[in-house]
Amino acid sequence: MNNWIVLLFIYSTRSQDFNNYNACPHPCECYVKYTANGPIVHVFCSISKLSYFDFSRLETNVTSVLHLTCESLLHSSLQDRIFQHLYSFNAFELSGCSFDYIHKHAFYGLPNLRELNINRARNLSIHDEAFLDTPNMRRLVITNSGVTQFPSLYGLNKIQFINFTNNFIKDISNANFMECDEELTDLYVLILNNNQIHDINVTFGIFTPNLKYLSIADNMVAHISSQSLLNLTYLELLDLTGNH
Repeated sequence: MNNWIVLLFIYSTRSQDFNNYNACPHPCECYVKYTANGPIVHVFCSISKLSYFDFSRLETNVTSVLHLTCESLLHSSLQDRIFQHLYSFNAFELSGCSFDYIHKHAFYGLPNLRELNINRARNLSIHDEAFLDTPNMRRLVITNSGVTQFPSLYGLNKIQFINFTNNFIKDISNANFMECDEELTDLYVLILNNNQIHDINVTFGIFTPNLKYLSIADNMVAHISSQSLLNLTYLELLDLTGNH
């Protein structure tokens, strides 16, 4: 199993490293991967709805990753502070959890979260300050989730990678970036493929000056502002294929 070890009763086997994590709670499966930077606990949970599970049971005191799958036919609610005990987790993967709104403090208590991957939410909308509690986020992926409005990136000053493929976003403008505290100088990749974007009115050179990869393929782009691509000195790939 390579360098993966099944994590059954952490307290009894590795208490010096995981003394806040006694056992992997049902119905989850837990594994630990040893890396040069120390152990990382991967927690895989398959549940019916978010509200039916007590996430405080997953609390650890070492770097951890949550892989969560819900029953997609059941509507879920992503309430404020639902993950507040998971302060040691640096990545979330939420699949099939059919919530339709990300509240302002949905990610409260997650200062170490660096990656968020949401797939198959439902008609998803996002509070303008939903990412204020995740100041160290590097990677944001929200796909197949019915998003109609590109969210405010307020609080994501360290973001490097954004992917909103397979949603229903209709336009993207400077307003999406103007609420940021500062330029998103670390943002290198922006992917908005397979949406319904008609107009691109973002002065990327001002808000994302170091962008290297910009992909808005398979949309309905009919207009691009003359200022959109100015001063993108480091741009290596621009993909606008499949637009009409």
